[in-house]
Amino acid sequence: GRRDTALRVAVCADPAGDGVEPVVMAAIRRAADALSNAGYELVEVTPPAVSEIAAIWGAIQSTEISEMIKPAIDAHGSADCQKSVGYLQTVYGSFGLSEYMRAWADRMRLVREWLTFLEEFAVLLVPVSQEPPAPLNDDLKSLERYRELVAAHKMLVAVNFLGLPAAVVPTGVVNGSPMGVQLIATRYREDLALDAAEAIERATGILTKQLWSRE
Repeated sequence: GRRDTALRVAVCADPAGDGVEPVVMAAIRRAADALSNAGYELVEVTPPAVSEIAAIWGAIQSTEISEMIKPAIDAHGSADCQKSVGYLQTVYGSFGLSEYMRAWADRMRLVREWLTFLEEFAVLLVPVSQEPPAPLNDDLKSLERYRELVAAHKMLVAVNFLGLPAAVVPTGVVNGSPMGVQLIATRYREDLALDAAEAIERATGILTKQLWSRE
């Protein structure tokens, strides 16, 4: 029952199975240690279908851009905006009508899978990105770099596409870059994500204070 899972945390450092940078892995370990010390039970487990969810999100977004706002982007968007949208559409392609309808049906199936998965846990602890924060406009360097960043952020877009609450909490500063993790809860249980985030913040400190002290 829910009472039995109130302090159980699912932990996954590599939810899409693509590999993560060592500093990201270290952030997950630091957050997991903080939760363990706060009384949470940690269970290592891989959440369902992260890559599939991210791919559906991207293709739906690309299709809706093509059908609804691409002419306005072409007419009024900056060069960087047009470049970014072009990269997105190259990476994800576009759906026809039947594929688009099926994609939304698939989303409902995947939401059900995740709600079932989260019945066993208070929250899921995962990275925000599979690599450290990227420099400004890094996604515009090349199509290949755009692909890398898209791959690194699969879990970030997936949780938002599913409509699940998530709290992002810092874990510290590494080589001048802020690092953090995200805690995902089931529908309408923002409180569980915020409680876990607070437990991590108590252990790691408030990041803004750490950044101010460096200036």
